[in-house]
Amino acid sequence: MAGSPWMTLSEAAEYLRVSQRTMRTLVVREQVTAYRINPRGALRFKAHDLDEALKPIATRHTVLRAEDYPLWAELWDNEDDAVYDDL
Repeated sequence: MAGSPWMTLSEAAEYLRVSQRTMRTLVVREQVTAYRINPRGALRFKAHDLDEALKPIATRHTVLRAEDYPLWAELWDNEDDAVYDDL
């Protein structure tokens, strides 16, 4: 069906420019959302889910912000590290 929001494993792999084996690995690791009609059915993907799975990698110039990482903020917020607050 033309214009279908669903992609096959092959189409999803092509969309992300990875192999079908890599796509299966991403599914097993739960890094990509996949759908099945039944327990033994073929995998299906949505472009939106594939786009959501893509994450930018940090570069050495990336600034870490406490508001982006609440757990880190809790760990950083102590008197021993106060000297670094104004850097």
